[in-house]
Amino acid sequence: MAKSPVGAAGLHWLAKEITWDDRHHSGRVSATVANGVRLELAVYAFDSPVRSPFVVNLMMIAPSVERFADLVASFRP
Repeated sequence: MAKSPVGAAGLHWLAKEITWDDRHHSGRVSATVANGVRLELAVYAFDSPVRSPFVVNLMMIAPSVERFADLVASFRP
């Protein structure tokens, strides 16, 4: 992302978190891009002995994160 046109337009990392333990396998990135647009990304990895592993990505891009504060908070494990 940092090397994409978005990154060239003023990408600023706000937070990067990884949780990898027996119960949670997740990562979260927060950033702002040109004109203060906010990007929130959450990634969850799931592994099960009865099915193939899979990943779920949740992304929000919005001019103001305050409007979607409850949604962004739900990205946390």
